[in-house]
Amino acid sequence: MNLLRYPFLLPFFVYGALGNYDTFDSLCPGEDGNKVSLSAGEYTVSCGGYFDWTVNGARVDSQGAASPEECARLCSGSADCDAMLFDGGACWEYSAQGQTLTPDSDPQGNTILLHPVVKIDPNDPSNQTPQPPPPLTPAQLQQQLDQCIQDKQTVTDQRDACVPLRDQYKGERDSCVPLRDQYRRERDTCVPLRDQYRRERDTCVPLRDQYKRERDQCRNPPSPPPIPWRQQASRLQCKRDDHTIVDTGTKRFKLRCHAITGQSGRPDVGHKSSYADCMDACRVHPTCVGFQWQAGRGAGGNKRCALFDRPVREDRLRFNGIASPSWWVGVTA
Repeated sequence: MNLLRYPFLLPFFVYGALGNYDTFDSLCPGEDGNKVSLSAGEYTVSCGGYFDWTVNGARVDSQGAASPEECARLCSGSADCDAMLFDGGACWEYSAQGQTLTPDSDPQGNTILLHPVVKIDPNDPSNQTPQPPPPLTPAQLQQQLDQCIQDKQTVTDQRDACVPLRDQYKGERDSCVPLRDQYRRERDTCVPLRDQYRRERDTCVPLRDQYKRERDQCRNPPSPPPIPWRQQASRLQCKRDDHTIVDTGTKRFKLRCHAITGQSGRPDVGHKSSYADCMDACRVHPTCVGFQWQAGRGAGGNKRCALFDRPVREDRLRFNGIASPSWWVGVTA
């Protein structure tokens, strides 16, 4: 084996050996055929084992007197090492690449054949044995002591400040828990009632609005549609409807019951069967501003209608009571 293949190997003293397997006698014959734990991993020991000259191996420079421990360390540091031979202070590495490693054995030989079971790479920093730090000087120890005293005082002050707050928060927590549970129970009781009242409200609102409309309509009923004037006039009765105003659409008449006008210049239009017919005659007459309709006594009495082309003054009317069943109408503004 070329020594340039292992430029990364550090001197033996960097890693430190276990110290139990530094010689042939430390392993053989007592550990022959056994697995032993070395600083570089776990290896199977074959005392007197070797390989025939036809098997290629390479001597590895251990940079010092070789030992079984050092040979194992060199094997664990090589990815190609499948066996390592310790031979009187020299280490020989064998690889199974391209050849079959079939060992021979010489019971009288002074060689040890090591087969790796578990390798611990000595070049991995995590597998290296850390060197103990140098002892501290009295000045360094005094400095660490002073720093520790200062830190202790700081931590003590923080602890003393923490304790009353801790107790305060614990007391507030203990007071909060029953209130929290109480409010949770009240909330759980409130939620279904809230939802129930919401449903009842949603049912109530349209009924409320409906009843309000019906109440307002009851208090202020809409005005009935206007009755045609002729129909209105046909329903009038003395004395009940005295002073009633009838709007014919073109003229407005105020009716007076049992009244007679002494006004002259009454154009007489003759017989009209009802005061409504007399009113209609005045309505259509271009100069008529009032009328008088008078019914004779008895079922067959004469019913006369007189029209006036001058305003009839209500203060000049004469009222003869029931004995004179006549109507007077003045045109209103």
